[in-house]
Amino acid sequence: MRKAGHEALSIIVDEYKALLQSSVKQQVESIEKQYISAIEKQAHKCEELLNAQHQRLLEMLDTEKELFKEKIKEVLDQQSQEQKEILQKCLEEERQRNKEALVSAAKLEKEAMKDAVLKAIEEERRNLENAHAEERELWRTEHAKDQENVSQAIQKAIQEQRKISQ
Repeated sequence: MRKAGHEALSIIVDEYKALLQSSVKQQVESIEKQYISAIEKQAHKCEELLNAQHQRLLEMLDTEKELFKEKIKEVLDQQSQEQKEILQKCLEEERQRNKEALVSAAKLEKEAMKDAVLKAIEEERRNLENAHAEERELWRTEHAKDQENVSQAIQKAIQEQRKISQ
């Protein structure tokens, strides 16, 4: 009986061990399923957090991009304004140089015209003096002829008067 009791006890212990092993196995499987479920939930939460963080980063990038666009536009506008001012300054300097060149050219042209007019006046004066001198010579010649004719006429008249007187 002892032997049968030991055998029954050993069968009961074996069954108890088998039940414990089965129970432990079920608990391990249940815990594994809970871990897997918890891991999946955590993975899903992490994925949502990553998506939210990604969305925030995209929004921040868009904001930064807009800020950079505005800054670039401001810098380009400023550079454009500076270039316009430099161009205006250069144009003004070029206009001033052209104005001075025109004034200088006008002065030179005026001097050249003045010299040409003075030369023309001098030439005309010389021509008039020559013509006047020629006219004077002609007048002198005619005057000398006229005086000679008058002298001859006076001489004739004197001779006629002498003849008449005689």
